[in-house]
Amino acid sequence: MSRDDSYVAVGYGLKAYLYHYRDCWQTWQTALTVSGFTSARDVKFQVVNFSADSQMLVVATQRFDVQRTKDDDFVYAHVWACSEAPPPPLKLPGSKMSTDERGLSSVFYDTELRQSLVTGFTETPYPLFLLANGETFTPNKINFKIRCAAEAQPSCNTAVFMDSKNKVYKVDLRRRSLQCWGDLSSERGRLDPKEENAVIAIPEGNRAHVFWRQGSGLWFIEMKNGRKGNRQNLRWLYDAAVDGS
Repeated sequence: MSRDDSYVAVGYGLKAYLYHYRDCWQTWQTALTVSGFTSARDVKFQVVNFSADSQMLVVATQRFDVQRTKDDDFVYAHVWACSEAPPPPLKLPGSKMSTDERGLSSVFYDTELRQSLVTGFTETPYPLFLLANGETFTPNKINFKIRCAAEAQPSCNTAVFMDSKNKVYKVDLRRRSLQCWGDLSSERGRLDPKEENAVIAIPEGNRAHVFWRQGSGLWFIEMKNGRKGNRQNLRWLYDAAVDGS
């Protein structure tokens, strides 16, 4: 769903469907063809997202090639304007992302910078940044196994992500640089494999919220300018919502 609540998109491999809503009513829908793929069997992973300004839809699709040619595991990103009859999409440069475990996990598109941030849950290095001018950029000395990521509001040109080792990074999209904000290993502790998933949000350019489940707890921690707050258990809030109280 777009940040302004006007659009919903769903990816089905060969096509992505874009729906427009006004209040609670659907006003139109359109089907967008993901070029370069001829069969649903060619699609290994696919993620969709809206730009922070809710003007563009980006669809990233990772190829599966049964013959294991050089195109296997390649990620292709297409960007459409959010309209009922959009012009042909912007095609960003393809990038290789090995599927050591899961592969492609998230994608973001910055309308002002005309570039995409792509993340995967894989240890093998891959380009994080795909630029409209055909260039790609792969940073050095980071853990490319990224668990969760989020983009800030428009004009901030900022994103955050947390890797598989619980380190949180702030991403300067304009400079294509990364800054380690902190390590949540002590707060997350020893997790069961089923509890390793997490969600991250960035309500402001200098604040990040991280949520995860552990045992019966639903845990939350805020990071501001790289400083960690106290860990809080929000299970009570979940229970209150479920009970309707």
